[in-house]
Amino acid sequence: MKKIHNKQKRKKVKTHIQKPKGSRFTEEVKQLEPQNVGVIPIDVHKDKHQILICDYYGKILKDEFSIPNTLTGVQVLLTHICEVIDKFNLKKVYAVMEYTGKYHQNLANKLRQHKISVVFVLPNSTYHLRQGQMNWAKTDSIDLCAIGQAFVNGWVSSCPPLDDFYQNWQTLTRARRDEVNLQTQAKNRITDLLHDLMPGCQELFANFWEHNAPPVLLSLAHSPEQLLNLNRITLIQQLSKAKVQKPAELVDKLHIWAKNSLGTSSNPSAKIQQLKILWQHFLNYQNNIRSYNISIAQYLSQNPALLFLSIPWVNVPSASEYASEIGPFDNFTSPKQITAYLGLAPKKFQTGKISFENGPITRKGKNRGRADPYSPPTPHTDFKV
Repeated sequence: MKKIHNKQKRKKVKTHIQKPKGSRFTEEVKQLEPQNVGVIPIDVHKDKHQILICDYYGKILKDEFSIPNTLTGVQVLLTHICEVIDKFNLKKVYAVMEYTGKYHQNLANKLRQHKISVVFVLPNSTYHLRQGQMNWAKTDSIDLCAIGQAFVNGWVSSCPPLDDFYQNWQTLTRARRDEVNLQTQAKNRITDLLHDLMPGCQELFANFWEHNAPPVLLSLAHSPEQLLNLNRITLIQQLSKAKVQKPAELVDKLHIWAKNSLGTSSNPSAKIQQLKILWQHFLNYQNNIRSYNISIAQYLSQNPALLFLSIPWVNVPSASEYASEIGPFDNFTSPKQITAYLGLAPKKFQTGKISFENGPITRKGKNRGRADPYSPPTPHTDFKV
């Protein structure tokens, strides 16, 4: 008989109305005293940044100004910050930025180099703050006020920057994923063309895309008629060079298929040209993916995420994509924080007597990292370099 253990669920005790990340900044400000804390809302753009400097209470210490997205612009910003710190005897300043593509990263790194704390706010938060203040318009000035208010409300995150190891690893895994997507598009278009030019040819192979014969065949023939006109001995020799097993049997099978094939239109030259180009693209994507596989495997071997390979159906690319998007595991204190970070935590709905504990996932978080646990990879035995 199964033993039934009655475990009482631990009730989570709240100590602050804000979330932990927001309350952490509140505690820091409390120790420094709010009037001694400066807030620098920054509305980030591609070519320039709009900036305002105020204190924790929202009193403007430096009127709104803009700087170009250059090194000179950063130096101007640092000069203004130093002037405000000296004039108002500020003990600490926080630069508050809105996530805007990648335009915020270089500015954030420069400010961190000068010992200025950088925190981030999601665009969705500034949107709700604008709506809450009955500001239906959207301007840089209104956005700056909303970004500063987000920090005061605790709707921010420090989001420590990734080191060079994780940045390079993440860049490689994302580049590999892009190549896989392009390769899939090429496969679909090649399949459509083969249905027109060589109907039934793909079905002759157990795995058309991994077999050594298709590259040889498509370099010599693009229709059943062209295949029948090829010299049988020459075709067998070409397949043997490509390390195709039992090439003579395969050639006989191809000839039987070509004689019974319906063929194609009278003049498919445009489709043949398109097929040649797409097939070359497919081979290039395949070589690029193998190159990326080697590189990301080297990074994975130096990371604790290597243990993910002990899980069935997890291979090197899937483990690398997941780990590189999450970053160092030391940034999280519990698995719940990882699921919340990726937007995988279930939604909860409760009002009065109605309560739904496990609703659909929030889908609020890192998009790329969220997709990895739901993308069933091939076994690691299929991982090829």
